[in-house]
Amino acid sequence: MPRLLAAAVQPWNQGVPKWNGHFRRMFLPSLDKGTNWAIDFDDIDLVDAATAIAAERTTVLSQVGVNLLMQRWLNHQSRVIIPTSTINNMIEGQFDEADLTGDAVAELVDGGTDSDEALARVNAWLDDGPRGTTKREALNDPQKRSTVRAELRKAVRNWTRA
Repeated sequence: MPRLLAAAVQPWNQGVPKWNGHFRRMFLPSLDKGTNWAIDFDDIDLVDAATAIAAERTTVLSQVGVNLLMQRWLNHQSRVIIPTSTINNMIEGQFDEADLTGDAVAELVDGGTDSDEALARVNAWLDDGPRGTTKREALNDPQKRSTVRAELRKAVRNWTRA
C-alpha cells in the first residue's frame, strides 16, 4: 500500500514567525491573513495514499514553496542550508512530471476518459522508454525534457481521437 510523508499544518501562536533558530518548523505566513501557520517537522507521520487523497486541502505550495519546504526539511535534518536554486535544479524533472501528468490527465478526462484510467495510461506511458530508460527518467535530463513534453502531447492527442 503506497504511503506518503505528511505533516499537520497548525496555528503558530507565538508571535511573528522568525526563521532563525526554528530548525524544526516550516512557517507558512501567507496561508491565511490574520493567522500564522507552521509545520512542525517533529510531528510528521506516514499516511496511506487513500487518506491523503480524502484529506481536506486548503492550499497547494508553489514551486518556490516546495523548494523552501525541502530546504527547511534538509536544514532540520542536517543543519545545512542548501540554496533553493540547488534544490530546484535537482527536482526540476519531478516538477515537470507533475505538471505534465496533471495536464495530460485533465485533457483525457475532458475527452471522456475516466480519471483513474487516464492516470494509469499516462503513468504507463511515462514508465515506457527506449533501451531501459523510461520517459519519466528522461525528464530528469534538461536536454530531453522538451522532447518528452512534445511526445506526451502527441500521445494525448492520439488517445483523445481514438
